[in-house]
Amino acid sequence: MERLEIIHCLERILNWLQQNAPSYIEGFLPGLSYEEIEEKVSNLPFKLSEEVYNLYHWRNGTNSQAMIFVYHYFWHLDMVLEISSDCVNDPLSQEFRQQAGEPLYLFPIFEYEGEYFAVAGQTTLVETAPVYHIDADAGEVRLAFNSLTAMMQTIAETYETGGYYLTPEGQLEWDDKKFRSIRLKYNPELIDDLYVY
Repeated sequence: MERLEIIHCLERILNWLQQNAPSYIEGFLPGLSYEEIEEKVSNLPFKLSEEVYNLYHWRNGTNSQAMIFVYHYFWHLDMVLEISSDCVNDPLSQEFRQQAGEPLYLFPIFEYEGEYFAVAGQTTLVETAPVYHIDADAGEVRLAFNSLTAMMQTIAETYETGGYYLTPEGQLEWDDKKFRSIRLKYNPELIDDLYVY
């Protein structure tokens, strides 16, 4: 069920972009086979959710700076693996997260200027896993979405209802109030705002 729903949401996002901002989809890289994904992630000290496999099977990130997912870039898998070990899962970050009761391992799929959306690493293969927001300034980790599917449901509906829109200059902007409302719809127990201004 989750695999079909996440792919359906990703296709809704792609459809909106095709109709409204076709230049944004030119940079999507072809998806990887499940075998290719498994080979690349086999040395990780944690397991990824099935949603992550489905995402990278759908598309292997982008080779452009198109800010499609909550104004973040969708990294190709090799980049995620490099950043995951170098920055996000370094021993000091892990120690701080462990002391705070946060996930020991995070897999940063979306990035913008040192800010990440990352899926929690698991001890066993699971269907879904929570998505966390990592702040660029202090490295604060906050639960952002219940799952990657819930994130894509939120983003797809935000596009389709005008919460994301193009400025006359062709820049992608968003209506924060609408985004918050839709996020709450798919993540009802997450009452905190994702961003604190």
